[in-house]
Amino acid sequence: MKKIICFSILVLIFYICLNNIEANEEKIYISDIEPTASSAYFLKNNNDADGNKFSLLKEDEEVVYEKGILAVPSANSYSSIYFTNIQEYNYKFFETDIGINGTARDIDTSVEFKVYADGKLIYSSGEFTNDREVEHIKISLEGINVLQLVVDSLGANSSDYAVWGNAFFVGNKDTPYLAVDDLEFNLK
Repeated sequence: MKKIICFSILVLIFYICLNNIEANEEKIYISDIEPTASSAYFLKNNNDADGNKFSLLKEDEEVVYEKGILAVPSANSYSSIYFTNIQEYNYKFFETDIGINGTARDIDTSVEFKVYADGKLIYSSGEFTNDREVEHIKISLEGINVLQLVVDSLGANSSDYAVWGNAFFVGNKDTPYLAVDDLEFNLK
């Protein structure tokens, strides 16, 4: 019995270390929370426009994602999703798989994924085409207050079905958050 308990504890410790998530932390999927602001031709949580789950190309196979955001930029423009108060929520890092949704696999399309932290570009995918395999991103949020996720149409909008797949923050689930309008404390 002691061997089973010890083995179980070792497996738990290994899982926590492997996923870089502490015991008191949890994944907060961005598709389950409201962004501070967004702009796009089309944004959809957890499904494509037809109600199907997203799929991204990985090792020449379409891999289905249960969570994520489909971001379709306007022609000659971009889509943008903002999350503020990163430090107040005590988010430690942001993680996602990026790619073009499987419904656009046979269409000549390209976008560029970008991530900005407090207005500074900290990640760029370069040109991301419909036949490019999924790319995993993990970004430390230490000292960051505003995170902006951008999909640039690169001048055209030919089925630019960009997916932030299984995108989540890792945060401390024990950290209380109280949203208070700063104007309430502006005494004259």
